[in-house]
Amino acid sequence: SYPIGCLTGIRTSLTATINEIPTITVTNPSPTCKGFSATLIASTSVGIINWYENATGGTIIATGTNFTTPILNENTTYYAEANNNGCHSINRIPIKATIVSFPSINDETITICKDKIVPLNAGIANYTYLWSTGATTQSILSNGLLNYSVVITSPEGCIKTKNFTLIEN
Repeated sequence: SYPIGCLTGIRTSLTATINEIPTITVTNPSPTCKGFSATLIASTSVGIINWYENATGGTIIATGTNFTTPILNENTTYYAEANNNGCHSINRIPIKATIVSFPSINDETITICKDKIVPLNAGIANYTYLWSTGATTQSILSNGLLNYSVVITSPEGCIKTKNFTLIEN
């Protein structure tokens, strides 16, 4: 039938495309060592993920399910938004990169009497240790060498090396 008052007309068929509003699922990132990049991960029900530095506005800084941040020295929040052919997720989802600071470690120089055995301590409890002697304890006893080092690893995988220099008096 035709509209009221019209006896003829041309019908035009239309195709409507209804785009699904995408939803986002995020994976909480593991803590990252200070001075390193973090990898943030988000997925979408449909479409692509865009990454932003702001909760609203701003420009896209990356696209894709994985985003590798620049080097970070403090906790930083980034935002993921899904886009399905112009239909955006309802809100940007915040994803926080948590930064772990390593305790301060200073090399040590110790003056000793010739052939004296002295204790050497990594100085940080509850981490893992690998000494230049092969020992894996927090403390060792010197064994006649004048130079020692210990690689200290935090529970998050952050690594620092501490060096010991023994000077015979």
